[in-house]
Amino acid sequence: MSASRLAVLVLPLIMIGCKEKVMDPTSAAYQRLLGISREKWTALADKKVFFGHQSVGRNILDGLAIVLERHPSARLEIRETADPAEFEKPVFAHSPIGRNRDPKGKIDHFREILDSGVGAKADIAFFKLCYVDIDKDTDVGELSVHFDRTLADLRERYPGLDIIPVTAPLTNTTPGIKAMVKRLLGRGPDLEADNIKRNAFNDRLRKTYGASVWDLADAEATTAEGTKVVFKAGAGTYRLLNKAYTGDGGHLNAVGSQIVAIDLLIRLATLD
Repeated sequence: MSASRLAVLVLPLIMIGCKEKVMDPTSAAYQRLLGISREKWTALADKKVFFGHQSVGRNILDGLAIVLERHPSARLEIRETADPAEFEKPVFAHSPIGRNRDPKGKIDHFREILDSGVGAKADIAFFKLCYVDIDKDTDVGELSVHFDRTLADLRERYPGLDIIPVTAPLTNTTPGIKAMVKRLLGRGPDLEADNIKRNAFNDRLRKTYGASVWDLADAEATTAEGTKVVFKAGAGTYRLLNKAYTGDGGHLNAVGSQIVAIDLLIRLATLD
């Protein structure tokens, strides 16, 4: 057989072998779900949950829909509502809260929703800020105080409600030539300075609330191999959104949505 003929036969086999080695970047995350017992999934399905969010929250909900289809042991009745009447039976309710770039307003709106009757009926409640809510100009200390006071008051008012603190999402470089030109001209977001403030807020939450936190930011920064995406500035090391999880540097793509949704499901299913 000629060398050229042999190459024609062998090359497709090599290509097939290479394709077989391509792994689903979400596979390790889905493996984590197998560590949750059926009893815990059943208990979660019986809960009444409220989730307040904006656009990244929509990404997470998109991811949840895919995860629940692929992993039917986890069952949630997802519904967009903040109506207390919808909390008479198990539900994973969600609704937008506040306005972007007004983090205190979002915190206050979360309080209003709980005080409307949801707090007295739900088993679990949480909300997330958006990455645009915290930037280089944010007074992290002032924001954290407002968050802590509100959470303490709500926990006292609703002792039967499990309120989960959530770390703020992160960003990474926006892809594309247009975004690159803006960065060169100093017109784009200040990636490092903005994320330093987000990391500072998140570190305060971790220190204050410990294991009760849902660490959304950590899920965003963790690679499929389990390492962290970080940058160094001065003496500090700060987490960034994994580029593999985003298409625009801030919102979650299909992979990132599933990764974060899986992390959320595990957090909810393992609440004490």
